[in-house]
Amino acid sequence: MCSPTDVVCVDGWLYVVEPHTVRCVSPTHHVTTIAGAHNSSGYKDMVGTDARFHNGSTGRITSDGRGLVVLTDINNKRLRSFRVRIESSVEIPLSTLQADLEGLMSNEDAADFKIVVEGKTLYTLRGLLTTRCAHFRTMLASGFSESTSDEITLTEDSFESVRAVLLFLHTDRLEVDDEHAVEVLRLSMMWELPRLQSLAQDSITRRVTASSVCAFLSAANAHDAPGLRAFCVRYIVLNFGSVQASGNFASLDKELLCEVIQSIRI
Repeated sequence: MCSPTDVVCVDGWLYVVEPHTVRCVSPTHHVTTIAGAHNSSGYKDMVGTDARFHNGSTGRITSDGRGLVVLTDINNKRLRSFRVRIESSVEIPLSTLQADLEGLMSNEDAADFKIVVEGKTLYTLRGLLTTRCAHFRTMLASGFSESTSDEITLTEDSFESVRAVLLFLHTDRLEVDDEHAVEVLRLSMMWELPRLQSLAQDSITRRVTASSVCAFLSAANAHDAPGLRAFCVRYIVLNFGSVQASGNFASLDKELLCEVIQSIRI
């Protein structure tokens, strides 16, 4: 270094003003020039060694402690500044929120509400249900028996589908297999969960293939999902040769076969 005139420490790094130059000393004592050139004065508002200062032997430097470094450029009658990244020494653990809320579904001691499906129990929090789902908010705030009970039994739905919806309510995440995807879509519509409905529709349409479209069409028809039903019919019309070659087209019931054939003719 040559005739340093001032120094500031930022997060363990020293920033030193020399005539017409700013130098940096790392915590491992490595020295680099970060702005200006020792033998070249003047004024250039540029980056790194392309910048020019004219501060002679009177330069001063300071920092706001949050990464902004300011130095005097005396002969140019200016303040010059640059920003450095301050690395935090605090190690922040990964969030466990989603995992904790998912684990609540099987933790009876931590829950205050039960949903029984196919003889199996899912655990949750009443406040979470009423906050996240309009269907449960209405049910549990009404004068019906459910509003005073800590348990409900669902008799028309599968365990895997209800679990997938409850997982969404707990974590905002959709996880469902092909077999139960359409039922989850139906529940999302019935329980007034527009985000889950969109996620389920997107998930299903991404899975549709020539060999699976007929199964999805039958499920959409059974679970009263008109949007998915229309998508599947259109898919078959546009890919009829591949769907027919898959051997699954004949598995459709008479009503759906007629609808598809009529759409092809149109």
